[in-house]
Formats: sequence, C-alpha cells, structure tokens
Amino acid sequence: MLALVYVISLVCHFIVIYTMMSARFLEGLFRYTYPLVLISVVLYSISLIFSNAGRRPWLKTAGVFIFVLGSIQLLLYIWNLNTENVQVIIALQKVRSWNLLAESLLPIPFIMNFLSEKRKLEIKNWNSILSNVLIGFLLITGIAVTTTSFVLIKNSFRFSENLNNRLERAKVLAQPFEARTHVGSQGIKIPYRLLKPVDYDPNKAYPLVIGLHHGGGHGTDNALQIESSPYAQILSENEYRRNYPAFIFVPQCPPGFTWGGIPNQPDVAKVVFEAVDALEKEFSIDEKRRYVIGLSMGGYGSWHFISVRPKMFAAAIPICGGGNPDLAQNIINVPIWAFHGEKDRSVPVSLSRDMIKAIRDAGGNPQYTEFSSAGHDIWNQVNSTEGLLDWVFEQSLE
Repeated sequence: MLALVYVISLVCHFIVIYTMMSARFLEGLFRYTYPLVLISVVLYSISLIFSNAGRRPWLKTAGVFIFVLGSIQLLLYIWNLNTENVQVIIALQKVRSWNLLAESLLPIPFIMNFLSEKRKLEIKNWNSILSNVLIGFLLITGIAVTTTSFVLIKNSFRFSENLNNRLERAKVLAQPFEARTHVGSQGIKIPYRLLKPVDYDPNKAYPLVIGLHHGGGHGTDNALQIESSPYAQILSENEYRRNYPAFIFVPQCPPGFTWGGIPNQPDVAKVVFEAVDALEKEFSIDEKRRYVIGLSMGGYGSWHFISVRPKMFAAAIPICGGGNPDLAQNIINVPIWAFHGEKDRSVPVSLSRDMIKAIRDAGGNPQYTEFSSAGHDIWNQVNSTEGLLDWVFEQSLE
C-alpha cells in the first residue's frame, strides 16, 4: 500500500515538473510534491523493515538503506528551504551530491534478494531464460541509476562551484553600492543595495531605477542580486553614472518568493514598494521618474509592478518575462519597451507577445523587440540596443 502511495506521489511530482518546464504553470506545487515524495519514500522504507518483507535480510537491508538516504534527503531539503546563507546552501549541495552517489547502490540489495529467493525456490522447471532476463533488467537498472547519479553529482558540484564563483564576483560588483535592509509591514525582510548619484545634491530631484534580478539572485547575502542584474552593473559604471545621474535601487528577493506575476508563487512586491516609499522620504527622488528594469523572474516582476501600480512608474523594461494580459488595460499609458528571444525555452516568447498584443488591443502603444533565433540569454543584445537608456531616462509622468 505504501509502495502505491510512493508511486502516486512520484507521478504527481513528475506531472508538476513537466508542467513547470513546458507551460510555466504549477510552480508553487513543487514545494509540496517533492517533500511528499521524500516522506512516502521514508514510509515505504519503514514498511520494508517492519513488515513481513523485513524477514528477508536483503529487503530489510534495502529498507534501512532507503530510510537513511530518504531521511537525509528530506532534512537537506528542509534545511535548504529555511537557510539564508549562500555558503550553507553550497555545503548542502555537496552533501546532496554524495547522498545521490549512495543512492546509486540501491538496486544491489534488491538484486541480492532476487537471487536469494531464486535459490530457495529450487524448482526444477524454473525458466532460466526468464530468470536471466530479470537479473539483466535489474543490472541494467542499477547501471542506469548509477550513471544518472554520477551525472547529477557532476552537475551538483559544478553548481556549487559556479555559485561560489558568482558570489565572489558579486561581492566585487556590489562594492560601489551601499548595503541596506528594509523590513516590510508584514515582517518580511529584504536586503537591498543602493547607489546614489555622483555628487548627490539634496536640492535636486533624481530619477529612481529599480533593478529586478533574475532567479539566480535569490538570497540574503545582499550581493548576488547585483551579479544577477546586468543593468545595475552598467548603471554603476562611472561613465553611465555621469551621463544618467540617478538612484539605483537593487533589492534581493528572499528565498521562496518572487517579484510577482508568476502563478502560485508568493511575492514581495508590496515590500519593495514600501522600501521605495522609505527611500523617497530619506532622499530627494523625483516621483515622476521611477523606472523598473528586470529580466527573467525580474521581467515577470516588471510587468507585475506596472500592472498593479501603473501610476507609480514612468517607464518599464521587461526582459524575457511574462505578465497578465487581463491587466493590460491598466498599463496602456505606461511607456514600455519589452524584449524577448524567439527561441527562449525558459520563458516562452508567447508570454511577451501576448502582453504586447493585449496592450495594443486595449489602445496602448508599447515598444517590443524580439531577437530572432535567440534563446533566454539575451542580455548582451538588450544592452547593445541603441538609444535604450536615452529612451528610458526621457520618460516622465505627466
């Protein structure tokens, strides 16, 4: 019975993963189906240990093995979900890699149990061909699991190394920015970086640029969001700071949240708006020249921000994101220049196309640039778009 529960939970989990990858839907269910699979695995292992199956030494061994590995995986998942330390996340990823390697040995006790049961039967007319086929199947399964585990381990170590390198690079990129934190009215805390205009004069009003990072910038280290926001990097260069004097506000999305606009996912849009209100009370910011620029998850956030607060923003640059076409009427007067890659496999290009069409059908006139044959990584093409920064800094609320 518990084995059936495990199979059902596994099927549900794969349906969620497939739907997430193909249609960008059900993302919020992943955090429920994955631990459900792990819990059902642990329960199944307990049944192997204490049921009649446990009388067979190799099945009992398999049950203990599955219980230990499943429990470790579940603890790692819970710990990873609740930690805010990037270094801890890297360490957990490495432990998970070794756990995956141990999981590749799982078919062995089942193979040994099969061989043991075969010897006990001692039936003269035992079909040796069928026996060999079953043994071969188990061996092939074991080899496939082991190979997959090694691939996952390799990718896991590569992820950890890449994350560590990104964090070191992010610390360098974030140096020109001041590290700050804002606690929202609901207790949600977001770290952020703020770059003031060169030779800031409190008697002048300056534009505010909100840079929303992509999904790789999650955390509380208050650095990765700079590495994950190309426009924050560009606008922090001396040349651009002189040509486009402005406040550059780069919040970092906490783990488990988004900027908004992604179905079934909690967002921190309200906290960001509250942080902006606080900054405008502290500094001389032009309330008619607030701009939002975001890519990927930040692209979703850009669409979401202007859709729920259309009178707050003078312009938006959503890059390879998606929005809610039903809210198009809200943003027909917001200057928008959206970008997307035609071959984007991470965020379907149809999401940008649908938003642009809905806005135009509602009477708006957004600009849209689609890069033919380009995928998700279009930052360089966007950055090299002639006149883009001139365009955005020219925009002002009436």
